[in-house]
Amino acid sequence: ARIAGCEADLLCVGHTHWPMNVRIGVTHVVNLGSVSNQQTPDLCAWYALLSANQHGYQIQQRQVAYDRAAVIAILEAVRHPARTFIMRYMQGEFV
Repeated sequence: ARIAGCEADLLCVGHTHWPMNVRIGVTHVVNLGSVSNQQTPDLCAWYALLSANQHGYQIQQRQVAYDRAAVIAILEAVRHPARTFIMRYMQGEFV
């Protein structure tokens, strides 16, 4: 319903922390996911690569595992003001 009437071929959306790559009618809708604060079961960092030229475009979604324990240690070491909240994401509490 939110993209009803959208005339774009490609619509990039975000802030949901969930990777998405779907076609809704004629519109290709892509959400890169999240490189932090993941809400996917694999707890990987997700991102998207967009390659475009005069002939069209390609989207590649990628996921990368990373050392979440190291991120948590750094948050604690620098006493980040939002460390408790961020650490909950790093530990998968929002999945």
